Amino acid sequence: MDTSPLAAGAFESGVFAARAGTARAAGSRARRPAILFAEDFDAPPGITVLDDPPEETPSPPPPPPPPAITEADIAAARADAYAEGHRTGLAQAAADRAEVTRQMLSTIATRLDGARTEAARIAEEQADALARLLLGTLAIVLPASCARHGAAEVAALTRAVLPALAREPRVTIRVSPHVARAVEQELARLDPELHGRVALVPTDAVAPGDARITWQDGAAVRDAAALWREVAEALAPLDLLPAADPAAPDLPSFGAVAA
Repeated sequence: MDTSPLAAGAFESGVFAARAGTARAAGSRARRPAILFAEDFDAPPGITVLDDPPEETPSPPPPPPPPAITEADIAAARADAYAEGHRTGLAQAAADRAEVTRQMLSTIATRLDGARTEAARIAEEQADALARLLLGTLAIVLPASCARHGAAEVAALTRAVLPALAREPRVTIRVSPHVARAVEQELARLDPELHGRVALVPTDAVAPGDARITWQDGAAVRDAAALWREVAEALAPLDLLPAADPAAPDLPSFGAVAA
């Protein structure tokens, strides 16, 4: 075995290297405390042993960033949503009330229009019924009225017509026998000269209340039946006269005599 200093140094170097390798292998299993000095006092002179760098204490993790949406943002958004929903609800309620009001007014207007039409129809029917009643009553009453008041009517006609016929050579008055007496009394009040030219002819051909006054160039006739026919013709388009019964005599029957 070579015992020269060079060989001894090489041997020691090998031993130290082996020791250092063993130490590093053991440090991989259990790290030993860091050495405060740069030189290992156990190492041969002239050999510097470098220890592992001290472990750095890990820095604490940075604090988490603040959240993008805070509780205040959520509360504000909730308040805004509530306010918007409240406004929308009020607007919708107002629109619904307006629509309900519009529909109610439309229904009322439609019903009022229908009621007005119905009222007009009822009023027209009532007026038609009243007109029919009055004309039917007149058709029944007129003949009896003419018979009852015929004498006065004929006397009035005589007073109106005969003074204008003072120059006529002859005047003929035809009346019903039921009113002849009243006409005679009226003629007695006339001018005697005119009374002598007037001939009174009672005849059943003339209805009570009617009279026919004729002279040379003209005539004056009071014919209630003819007058009624004119009234009936004028009212025929309105259909206001009562329907005639085919089994009954024509109305009015002006030839009847009042009791």
